[in-house]
Amino acid sequence: MHGPPSNIDALRAFAGNLDGIQAVHPPDAPGASIVMALGRDRAGHSVTFAGCGLSLDEAFVSCVGEAAEWSAQNARQRPLAKAAPALPAIADFDQLFAESPVHAEWVALDGLGGTPDGRAPRDLFVAGAPLRLPLSHGCAAGSNPDAALFGALCEWVERDAALAWWSGQRRAQGACAAAKEAAQDWLTEARQKTPGASRSCSTSAPVRRFRSLPPPRSTATEAPPPSA
Repeated sequence: MHGPPSNIDALRAFAGNLDGIQAVHPPDAPGASIVMALGRDRAGHSVTFAGCGLSLDEAFVSCVGEAAEWSAQNARQRPLAKAAPALPAIADFDQLFAESPVHAEWVALDGLGGTPDGRAPRDLFVAGAPLRLPLSHGCAAGSNPDAALFGALCEWVERDAALAWWSGQRRAQGACAAAKEAAQDWLTEARQKTPGASRSCSTSAPVRRFRSLPPPRSTATEAPPPSA
């Protein structure tokens, strides 16, 4: 899906924070574009992002949107809105963290579908925090808050359904005929198109794109080797 012009401009500006943005075309699906980018966490470790589409625009939006989602969960520049003590705690989190001052910072939550507003521990929404609870959650970037919220809700439903299937709580159902047909149409187009057909991209400048990845920037802390 092509992003609206305002979204493309915002993603293009955000892409200036990324390194080595490049595009490749799968040998078995030359009409598909995969855009990849390299970012850094606060410790200087490499973080990779990727997106796929039938055009460079689509792949660019997907890749940089993924980077924006990751950044939103890891950023520390702007504090989350603190919740008023009068707001009710969601799912009895006040009891779960009553004895842990580390998780004492609470953030305000907007209720949806008639659910009242509430509050929950900040560490539920910020990556890298020590808190790890088996919760379903979703995160998405969008051209406006409503679009981002819709994407986040879809991801939440997707992850919850996948977990229910993986744990044996729910049996998987076959995809409907329309979904299968749409998937086949996508594959057919990706396999029949040529890479040159998708080379025009309105998001090219001023982003550094379609080059080999540069050497990592020197940092005081090197990424640890992968565990065996």
